[in-house]
Amino acid sequence: MPDRPPVEVVVVRSPSSGFVGAGGVFIEHRSYTGFDDRIYRPSSEAVPLFWRFMIEKFAVAPVRAGA
Repeated sequence: MPDRPPVEVVVVRSPSSGFVGAGGVFIEHRSYTGFDDRIYRPSSEAVPLFWRFMIEKFAVAPVRAGA
């Protein structure tokens, strides 16, 4: 079994994951090439940070209601 998935993924880790402390979020882009991006921020920034990764890495943006 490979150490890395054969696809790119965005992983979000909250304090309940055991990877970050209270009040934080860890978001990671795992690339099949091995050039991963990781960032830790306060949990209040979790949603904007998630969408930043999705837009930058996959060109996927949220659709606003009524847009």
